[in-house]
Amino acid sequence: MKKLLFVFITLMMVLIFRSYNVSSDDNAENLKKVIYTVESNNGVNISPLDTYDMVDISGEKRFFVVTFMCDGNNGFAILDKEEDEVAIYALNSSVEFVHEKPMMLVSLFDYVVIDEENDSAVSLVSGISYVFSDLSKELQERKDIDEQDNEEDNEFLIPDDYIEESSMEMNGTRSNIIVYGGNDTSLVYKAGSNSGSYSTDCGINASAMYLRHMNNYFYYSYVSSAHSTETLLKICLAEISYNLYSATSDLTMSKVAAITSTYIDTYSGTYADEVSSYSYSWANYTYRINGGSGKPCILRVPAGTTGYWTQAHAVLGVGYTYGATDSSGYLIVNSGWTNLGYVQIPTSVPNKMIA
Repeated sequence: MKKLLFVFITLMMVLIFRSYNVSSDDNAENLKKVIYTVESNNGVNISPLDTYDMVDISGEKRFFVVTFMCDGNNGFAILDKEEDEVAIYALNSSVEFVHEKPMMLVSLFDYVVIDEENDSAVSLVSGISYVFSDLSKELQERKDIDEQDNEEDNEFLIPDDYIEESSMEMNGTRSNIIVYGGNDTSLVYKAGSNSGSYSTDCGINASAMYLRHMNNYFYYSYVSSAHSTETLLKICLAEISYNLYSATSDLTMSKVAAITSTYIDTYSGTYADEVSSYSYSWANYTYRINGGSGKPCILRVPAGTTGYWTQAHAVLGVGYTYGATDSSGYLIVNSGWTNLGYVQIPTSVPNKMIA
């Protein structure tokens, strides 16, 4: 009887792992790592649906993707096998991964499907199509470029008498720390889109998301009634950016801060505060998110230091997972992509913040 039971259990495990496209002992361990990371950091239960391989820009199968169900929503997680760490995950996302063609991670927030036969690639996040040979060449050229934003930062001052307060929403059984409005999907804008005739990217997008979030949940005077839509707000920010810097994309964080402050100074009400660019630190971030301010902040996620992703991205930090520290746990951020939504990234990843 025990032997039959063992055989039955073994067959069930084989069927389960096959259904997830797990084809090796390593992948079985990777799946366990992903499940543990997502569940332990959020106090949830997930049900894996499928697994996928994803290559880095050198073509190595560095990433292990797991899709899953969580509280009735579709989610995903991407494990960096070399670092043995979940690089990003989302509990509610509409990104659709594929088996039929290879996928490449070109940014922590962007993944493309490659059709080498037709020399094309399509982003699963933005839907943008590329000539694959051109994209590959650009990525390789950027691989060794130091993309760090090296402009001098302002000093972020935390009062000596600051005592951590709790003036934010508590979500889930593990009480993740989230600012008011930190799960409002209407505040997730789409980088590089809805900017009229201007060509913008994540910097203008993050500024617009910040202003709208502050307007809707803190002071109803951050955004002028003349800029009632995502497009109108982004067009105005793009105009400010062009007037200040003759550019509307590839902006440093200090420039994004200046653009945001110029908008606030020109269009916002009395109680709206201007912003500045600071170096990111766990202490600065938690002070901003917690009772000392209890508000969101713009974060810069730099290009991967190992070259496995090559594009920096600006997002809106809105919270962090239960028990997170400067070296463990995850930040909760508004990704700036509508089908990615709110995602979690390691607390050590950002290098700049605007608040």
